[in-house]
Amino acid sequence: GRAEGRAEGRAEGRAEGRAEGRAEERRRALAMERQLLLRQIGRRFGNDCAQTALPLLEAIDDSNRLTDVGEWIITFDRGEELIARLSQPL
Repeated sequence: GRAEGRAEGRAEGRAEGRAEGRAEERRRALAMERQLLLRQIGRRFGNDCAQTALPLLEAIDDSNRLTDVGEWIITFDRGEELIARLSQPL
């Protein structure tokens, strides 16, 4: 009856809270990755390139794709190459 309903409600609430916490942690981790990549882009290719890259990086919500960007930063010789690659569809 009522006790079962309350227990079920609490369990559902805890599960939802954990899921929301994991999602928020993932968003924070991705934001930190993006900030690091922007700093690296700015140092390697200049602030103009970093500003151009900013909206392109913000559109990426996959950690593996951000890892790819990190590899591109050290692979490409020119910021234009990086921006061109970032502009391509996944």
